[in-house]
Amino acid sequence: MKKIRLYVLAFALVLAVAASACYAMGVFGADSTVKVSDKEYAGGIFTYSGELRNGRFDGEGTLNFQTGDKFSGNFTDGRINGNGVFFGREGWRFEGGFEDGEVFGGTLVLEDGSTEVYKREADADRFESAGWQYDGNFGVRGQDGIGTFTFADGSVYFGGFSRGMANGEGVYTDASGKTVYEGEFNFGVFEGQGIYYNPEGWSYEGGFKDGLFDGEGAVTLDGQTIHGVWEKGGQIKRYE
Repeated sequence: MKKIRLYVLAFALVLAVAASACYAMGVFGADSTVKVSDKEYAGGIFTYSGELRNGRFDGEGTLNFQTGDKFSGNFTDGRINGNGVFFGREGWRFEGGFEDGEVFGGTLVLEDGSTEVYKREADADRFESAGWQYDGNFGVRGQDGIGTFTFADGSVYFGGFSRGMANGEGVYTDASGKTVYEGEFNFGVFEGQGIYYNPEGWSYEGGFKDGLFDGEGAVTLDGQTIHGVWEKGGQIKRYE
């Protein structure tokens, strides 16, 4: 049985946003972890070089994080505001607009040169790329909450997400709109209790583990139901 792993979209924009929000407070005293000298801040997790106004980041500037990530762009009153580029240490970059420290929209350029477009909508975030689309809640480590992921082949997953992967209750349907699986997911694979519908007309309802039938369950075919126990996709016990 094929495992289904959903696309992982996770990048470190949280660092830029957190720095923008947490360090909007301006210059601290000598006992602070944040120091300012001329046009540079040296903090516990980053250094800043650029324009300052009234002790706050204001104008063009650059944040260099200890992790190797970097943000370069515009600041207003201590917060990231306007256009900027976030460079990930793994080789990707995010080019877009920011508003009061939050991502407003832009393009994520991956290491292989492929791109993904992000748009902040009124009721949900949207990411689009060549062949796929995601509409739903988005957190600092990728898709998080409830959302809909449409694959390049037209198949769709609707349900819970965590850290960019299907997690919790969800439904996966194929391109024709027929339900393939309905139940619990664990970071991209069928795991927990669910129902699998095979295109040949039979179904399995019961336990899953790592995308395979595992635990007590039942197979239904042509009106007949076989109850038993499965392990790693194979039946190891049948109930009469």
